[in-house]
Amino acid sequence: MNQQIKPVGLLKSIVFFGIPGILLYLSMYYLVPSIISYGINEALGVLGSMWIITIPLIFVGLLLYKRECDSISFRGYFQFFSFKKIKKSDIKYIVIGILVCIVSEAALEPLGIFFAKSPILAPPQYLSPPFNPLKEFTLPIEVFMGVPLKGNWLFLIVFIPLHLIAMLGEEVIWRGYLLPRQEKKYGNWAWVINGILWAWLMHCCLKWNFISMLPSMLITPFMALKTKNTTVSYLIHVVPNMMVWVIILIGIMGI
Repeated sequence: MNQQIKPVGLLKSIVFFGIPGILLYLSMYYLVPSIISYGINEALGVLGSMWIITIPLIFVGLLLYKRECDSISFRGYFQFFSFKKIKKSDIKYIVIGILVCIVSEAALEPLGIFFAKSPILAPPQYLSPPFNPLKEFTLPIEVFMGVPLKGNWLFLIVFIPLHLIAMLGEEVIWRGYLLPRQEKKYGNWAWVINGILWAWLMHCCLKWNFISMLPSMLITPFMALKTKNTTVSYLIHVVPNMMVWVIILIGIMGI
């Protein structure tokens, strides 16, 4: 396996984050409204367009892995992107990262609501709660993005693995591939470049959260860089997002 890592500068980083980010933005603000107008529900439009962009990142990673390594294997793929076993020393970083994500999101929620009221930063009108801060959100939620939930276990069974795979695709490219190469260029400040581009380019479709998303978007690459372990950033990415699973589960159970 070829272990030579070449540095990645700002321009190439912008390309890596910018292409999927622009596709997501165009999809959410132009494609999805058109899809909904034809009677297709919001979940299929929004989630489908998100996952059709993020899940293939796993295969982009495979191409990058094949290009840079002499031999390939399933195990080698994850080693190449620095997915390692969790050590005891990693646990504190995982816990701190998860807490920062959850607490900062809750604390900065009023900022998201404030900016969402601006015409320039407003979410698309079709977007449902809990993702649209301008619409009232109460539990249990009976309809999730146009999908009736009560008793709908199939939706959760499909949602969870696709959600996990989509987040894996992001971690493979953003932390597994780009972050070590950004470190070669920017040293200990690579996490700042990685986090800001992840927030403001990849997630530009969530423009009303441009401030409130920053802590979680920065802490994730910081912990990956600190531990040299992409499994750490993957868990920090996944666990706070599991709140969506809980919301769906509550709606399915009707409690």
